[in-house]
Amino acid sequence: MRVTGRKPRRDDLGDLSRFFTLLPEDLVVIDAVRGDAHRLHLALLLAWARAERTLIADPATLSGEVIAFVAVQLGIAPAILTEDAVAP
Repeated sequence: MRVTGRKPRRDDLGDLSRFFTLLPEDLVVIDAVRGDAHRLHLALLLAWARAERTLIADPATLSGEVIAFVAVQLGIAPAILTEDAVAP
């Protein structure tokens, strides 16, 4: 994982917080989406695109730490990302 010119530690809460905290305007967009799996999928896409300046095809391939950090912000269990198939 490369973020803003330096490699953050995946287990470092400070780095996770700095790079993957959802903004209030993110939450407005995410809250308009139906289904927890879809909301988490979109949140991961938004957070990753902002942090990495690139898009990913499948957010389920991100590290478990990143998925869990974003899921907690939404009050969603991280496992829902793999339990439900999320259509692109």
